[in-house]
Amino acid sequence: HSEGVVRTAFQALQLVLTDFLPLTPHNCLPLAVHTAAKFGSQTQDLNISLTAVGLLWNLSDYFYQNQDSLKDSIIAEPKILPDLPGYKEMSVFDKLWMCLFSRLGDLCLDPRPATRKSAGQTLFSTIAAHGSLLAVGTWQAVLWQVLFPLLDKVGIESGLASTEKSGDQLLIHHSRNTEHKQWAETQVLTISGVARVFVTKRSLLHTLGDFPKAWRLLLEHVEKLALSPTQEVSLAALKAFHEMVVSGEEVVEEKEEEPGRWSTAWKTWLSIGQKSTRPLAPNQEDSCAPTQAFLTSLAHIFPLLHPHIKAKLTLSDLTKMSAVIHACLALPVQADSELGYLLTAS
Repeated sequence: HSEGVVRTAFQALQLVLTDFLPLTPHNCLPLAVHTAAKFGSQTQDLNISLTAVGLLWNLSDYFYQNQDSLKDSIIAEPKILPDLPGYKEMSVFDKLWMCLFSRLGDLCLDPRPATRKSAGQTLFSTIAAHGSLLAVGTWQAVLWQVLFPLLDKVGIESGLASTEKSGDQLLIHHSRNTEHKQWAETQVLTISGVARVFVTKRSLLHTLGDFPKAWRLLLEHVEKLALSPTQEVSLAALKAFHEMVVSGEEVVEEKEEEPGRWSTAWKTWLSIGQKSTRPLAPNQEDSCAPTQAFLTSLAHIFPLLHPHIKAKLTLSDLTKMSAVIHACLALPVQADSELGYLLTAS
């Protein structure tokens, strides 16, 4: 369709979803979500895409304000509501939210960085603001149908992204002048957002039977991203790890779950430390070494872990930890770091 047709059609949708939403039949709401998301993914006009993401936020606000009437209504749109195998008992109201989350998740993979960023911020803000309305069982669908698939897909897209510089160097900052760097920003937003969900909804997520599995999988993503050669991504992964560990101190957990959970976190910390501080190969430059900021962030996590694992630490564990700390101290300091004054002319 031409840009003019898209703009005219979107103006009509905008009018319906802003001025006449209270008059919209409830069975049309899934279709409204689907249509707004379609306008979000069209490529004729970026401004329309960004405004469409804003409409999805408005819809979430409407769902929240009218939750009582929506819970009582039957929304008969089976083709539009997401098919969630294994969640047959989910209420129609929760399916409506899953429809919204799924569409926002799709937009988080849009080829355009601005759309991805807007959709990601809206997705995580919506979950934070309105996630408490969902039934406990629905949270399993949020984790396994939306958040973890999003982490996987963003990782794949980032791996496939081009490292060639964009044509217009004047309009794009050097930190975003390749597709790979733009996807790095999306990776940071995604891992930070998912970790924040685990932190803010920790009390609720702990009641899920598969929480240990989800915790373990998130730590696997954290480890993978912490070992990324992109400094922005690796630091964001460590920051997410730090938040997860800090939040754990406030949770009253089942005693049989606690050792396994903290043991997994300890193994993740040790693995990141061992892999990131390996001695540089002869053909590698000092710039390939982890930055001081990365090593500092890694070191700050251990004191938070220690109270939870100290009873289980073995001599072997202490030896491995000492080796990691020693390796951190032995790594070269980059000339442009804040500790550059330590370098001496060779």
